[in-house]
Amino acid sequence: EKIKLSNGVHMPAFGIGTYLNTGKECYEAVLSALEAGYRLIDTASMYQNEEQIGKAIADSSVEREDIFVSSKYYPTRGYEDALNSFERTRSKLGVEYVDLYLIHWPGGGKQARLETWKAFEKLYREGKVKAIGVSNYLESHLDEIQNEDTLTLMPMVNQCEFHLRNQYIELRAYCKFRGIQFMSYMPFGGGGAPILENQRVVEVAQQLGKTPAQVILKWIRNQGIICIPKSTSKLRIAENAKIEDLVISDELNREFCAMNENYHYDWDPNDVSNL
Repeated sequence: EKIKLSNGVHMPAFGIGTYLNTGKECYEAVLSALEAGYRLIDTASMYQNEEQIGKAIADSSVEREDIFVSSKYYPTRGYEDALNSFERTRSKLGVEYVDLYLIHWPGGGKQARLETWKAFEKLYREGKVKAIGVSNYLESHLDEIQNEDTLTLMPMVNQCEFHLRNQYIELRAYCKFRGIQFMSYMPFGGGGAPILENQRVVEVAQQLGKTPAQVILKWIRNQGIICIPKSTSKLRIAENAKIEDLVISDELNREFCAMNENYHYDWDPNDVSNL
């Protein structure tokens, strides 16, 4: 399944995350994902695994044009640094273009954020990236781009921590209004995947004959959200993708949506709203 972004680019709705996954383990996980039918690979400069991912892409039997590669720029330091960082990312990945390039975190201050976005627009116009976006951006950060006369594009994607306990209801509504596709990272919560141990999730999974991970991933996809679960297990990587036949009832969907607590396992971008 693919989702059409605001600029017309079709992005896979499901992929593999690679945070804290490096070396041979990362290489093998990405190869396993591609073999299992995944076509979206998400990475970032700060993950320090772009070279391994590039090698897996090169060694895979899947054609490059059929793989959607997403990476992120961090820390936010402005125009020239963003352009230089992108070239390092492209070199490490061993690709001519990156499908999606994101500003990883809204730190650095307003001026650095706006200058960085100007650099992203340049990369997009030059065809070095197929789509541009942000990660962990709140409404206030997105408004900065919207209100800046020297900028011409809104982000096509906003990747944020999203799971049962942190559902970003207002931000998702804002993104939908602005034509920004919402993308989830950390769908199972923080270290140890605590969401998968939620008693109700486990109970539902048993009733449906599925794993807790499959139930959560299907629920997220039902919200129209792009999802990138992380795993290094070949079995779980393949298992996570097998959710097409899983049906989450409207009643269960409402029940899961009601579990929102605005709780962050990861950094809370509200802490940098005014920086």
